[in-house]
Amino acid sequence: MGKIISLVSPKGGVTKSTLALCLASAYGNSCIVDMDRQGSLDTWFHDRQNRESEGYEQDVRIQVEFYGQEELTDKKLMDLAGQYEYVIIDCPGESEAGEKTRTALVYSDLVIIPINESEFDLNSLLDHLVPLLDYAKEANPKGRFVLLPVFCHVNAGLEKTIAKFKPLELDVVEALFRYRTVFKRFAENGQTLEKYSENATTARERIRARAALSDVNEIVLQLNNHLR
Repeated sequence: MGKIISLVSPKGGVTKSTLALCLASAYGNSCIVDMDRQGSLDTWFHDRQNRESEGYEQDVRIQVEFYGQEELTDKKLMDLAGQYEYVIIDCPGESEAGEKTRTALVYSDLVIIPINESEFDLNSLLDHLVPLLDYAKEANPKGRFVLLPVFCHVNAGLEKTIAKFKPLELDVVEALFRYRTVFKRFAENGQTLEKYSENATTARERIRARAALSDVNEIVLQLNNHLR
């Protein structure tokens, strides 16, 4: 049975979709479940398929299932976990679709909560997500729940960022997810971060893309400790 990983946040713009794509690319043999009504990952997947005729090689290790307009049942989720080594769920904001998020939380082996180092994010977590996590921990005692700092400036220091979220009593991934501009660009036209790091047109873009790829690889190594 494959591992189920959910990305959850009550806020938009905290790179859940981008992180889902990076993780799927890093792990391979993965299915991304896009539950956001915007369907950005579903769009990425179809862009990638449409570019095959232009020389893009389709990465058969990554599939995308779109559930932005319908509910994801526990049966369907278990079916996907039986087909893939990893099922990565991109959850919508809790205020938009609470039942979808509840299903993801209850059946996940690992729940990742991307968060910026801002008081707004902390307050949003305390107000909206923590009660849902309390419910999930009771319903899913074997699940693991971790915070992942995103787009924190490297000079801010990881220890300072981690200390800010200690009151939440959740594990924190001790790795930074940096370089916002890279992550805005790489998924254009159905690319993965790895391909973007190879095809970036300027030396500066290549350097930043490779550093971002290194960040992702470090995050994956640490997440593996929580998946065991």
